[in-house]
Amino acid sequence: MKQHSAITKSFSHRRDAKNAETTQSFISALPLRPLRLCGELACLIVLVLFLFAPAQAQTLKSDYLNWIKIAADAGWADYQPSIERWKKAPNNHELWGYDSPGGPIYLADLLGYLYQETKDRSYAEKARDILATYGDLRDTYPKEFAA
Repeated sequence: MKQHSAITKSFSHRRDAKNAETTQSFISALPLRPLRLCGELACLIVLVLFLFAPAQAQTLKSDYLNWIKIAADAGWADYQPSIERWKKAPNNHELWGYDSPGGPIYLADLLGYLYQETKDRSYAEKARDILATYGDLRDTYPKEFAA
């Protein structure tokens, strides 16, 4: 049994050596210049595609402005309902005071930006109204928490 195992190992060692030799001769016989040319051609194609890609892939400032207007309109439509929801369930704390909603301040900022960009006075007036009434939210703070 040991002799059979030794013979098998000997043949498998020769077979592995022969396979390695065959692989080496196959690789050395490959024409590498055409492979290099294919790689260079692929790089050239990628470069041409990149250079001639449509310029519309970039987002225009007018597109951003339209999205900001849509967001501001949605925020303005939800402004009063969000304030009413907060007044019904304020997040008052004895130590930290009232935790007023931040949404109106961000909306006022957004409306101010739209006024700067478009010179549409309605945006400035909405921002003014938000900021003028924001301090009224302090009235929801319970008197027993006041110092």
